[in-house]
Amino acid sequence: MYRNLGNAESTIRGDQAALKVFNYFLVNRKTYPKYDDLEMEHVEGEMLKVILGDCATFLANTPIPKYCNDDLQPTTNNPGYLLFTSIVSCFSKAKTLLKEKFPMHEDFQQESEVTWWPALYNACEKATEQAQFS
Repeated sequence: MYRNLGNAESTIRGDQAALKVFNYFLVNRKTYPKYDDLEMEHVEGEMLKVILGDCATFLANTPIPKYCNDDLQPTTNNPGYLLFTSIVSCFSKAKTLLKEKFPMHEDFQQESEVTWWPALYNACEKATEQAQFS
């Protein structure tokens, strides 16, 4: 279970929102289990990169209401949508969540960042900004 110990309230809220979006992606877009139920077999080898790549595509192409339930449905009459900076933050948090849950994954064992992460992050950032929903 994901825990936020010792963080500021605003950080906790942001982390919870990112987890909600990541769980929706896992369960509804790729038929994976929720984050808490993911196992190493789901992220072994190249699957970590595949999951994060698919997540980036999902985030760049899905309007996400600022105020929504676990199914990403608006909970207010005029919710507005997350800005691309918030969406990219959700993407970065998805990687952090996976690193916290699977610290022994080969891509997280390297001293430096894996070579594919910066390119994937930049692609997500660019695509999300271009697709900005209002």
